[in-house]
Amino acid sequence: MTPSFALNFDTLARSLPDALCLVSRDGILLGANAGARRLLQLDSPDGVPVTLADIFAGPRDEFAQFMTQCARTSEPVPGGFVLRAGNGTVTPCILSGHLIHSTSADVPPAILLRIQTKSEFVRGFTVLNEKIRELEHEILRRTQAQQELQHHQEHLEELVEERTRELRVANKELEAFCYSVSHDLRAPLRAIDGFSRVLAEDHGENLEPGAHAALERMRAAAQRMGVVIDELLALSRITRAQLEVEGVDLTELAHDALARLRESDPHRHVTAHIAEGLHARGDPDLLSVALDNLLGNAWKYTVNVDEATIELFARTEGEEVVYIVRDNGAGFDMRFADKLFRPFERLHRVDEFPGIGIGLAIVQRVVHRHGGRIWAEGAVNAGANFYFTLSA
Repeated sequence: MTPSFALNFDTLARSLPDALCLVSRDGILLGANAGARRLLQLDSPDGVPVTLADIFAGPRDEFAQFMTQCARTSEPVPGGFVLRAGNGTVTPCILSGHLIHSTSADVPPAILLRIQTKSEFVRGFTVLNEKIRELEHEILRRTQAQQELQHHQEHLEELVEERTRELRVANKELEAFCYSVSHDLRAPLRAIDGFSRVLAEDHGENLEPGAHAALERMRAAAQRMGVVIDELLALSRITRAQLEVEGVDLTELAHDALARLRESDPHRHVTAHIAEGLHARGDPDLLSVALDNLLGNAWKYTVNVDEATIELFARTEGEEVVYIVRDNGAGFDMRFADKLFRPFERLHRVDEFPGIGIGLAIVQRVVHRHGGRIWAEGAVNAGANFYFTLSA
């Protein structure tokens, strides 16, 4: 190993607990930290492999393609492979590799490989559960603080100022936490999905009956968890986003939302009636998100109706403008109306209508951030009306 790369690699290897290898572009093993040497038995009596291909137990062309991809980018490239240690044992692993450059122009770039095994997979799954619980607790704490602020803001100015300071601190903490979530939670999910795929592809013939189905369920659960994380992060972003109030054309936003729905589902025939001249004051981006979810909700729950109809209009009640989204879809039982806006609460089965139950919770956050109210009326198989006001 060149002195420049040796110094940089040793410094990195000491600071990380992962199994790390440094490999030249043509596959020569330049170095490995303690974790990699222990995993691959590089100090075994059988000797140290000269090239990384010597410890790869799968098809050489597949591994060569992976290394070629790694050599082209400084972004991590994932891959699932079976590696053969120096003592002859084989281990399914998840690899992540990318190109790094030396500080010296005379030293060619090399590939840094991170190797994860089943133990990292198990640890990652444990970290995943802990992080999700922390995220749920943080969002609940943030939501409760905001609701308390809204309840007292008209009568307790001093309390408002105090809570506002607390919310600013909470926003900064939540922003840092969400950054951690977006990185730390996705890595174990990719490991779950990749490790399961490796087991199915490389050891499928040795699995007992039913094991393939179990692996597919594991991969599906990991992918669904990825969706849940995305939705939780979307909910937290809505809660802490900076409100930029200006005049907003709700009619135009609604037409744009419906155009996206028709583009995503061109075989649907839905009649839409959008009132002209619907205007409000608010944040255009957040109100666009709210209409996307309300109209998307109506689009979803009219899928089994022969002549599906969606409407958006407004009416004036005293000094207040009430906006209404109406559909003639599946509707809901009014006894459970209080559950509609709770995160992950669903009034229909997933096999009837897909989703995880976060869209209306996002709409409620947007409306509340604009000082408004939202409520719903409906009946089973008789459609639904969603009402909201804006006071920003």
